[in-house]
Amino acid sequence: RRFEGHSGTVYEIALSPDGKRLASVSLDGTARIWNMDTGDQIAEFDPGTGPIYAVAFAADGTLLTGGYDRTIRDWPAAGGEGVVLFAGAPE
Repeated sequence: RRFEGHSGTVYEIALSPDGKRLASVSLDGTARIWNMDTGDQIAEFDPGTGPIYAVAFAADGTLLTGGYDRTIRDWPAAGGEGVVLFAGAPE
């Protein structure tokens, strides 16, 4: 199956614990959740802070991301605003 939507290189992917969703993060600065059965995009997240390098599903089904700004965010699986769990470390 092909999942299309990112405009930059996909840096990492994660499969949900139930195997029904795939998450991807990209150098385009977005995170996306996809339906594994249909290939349809379920949600897109754009913190507006640069590339996103890491992604994982939390036990409660939310999406965790980490990126260029050194911040870890928790995103609701259906879309919406992310919550900053750990703010970026200074250089």
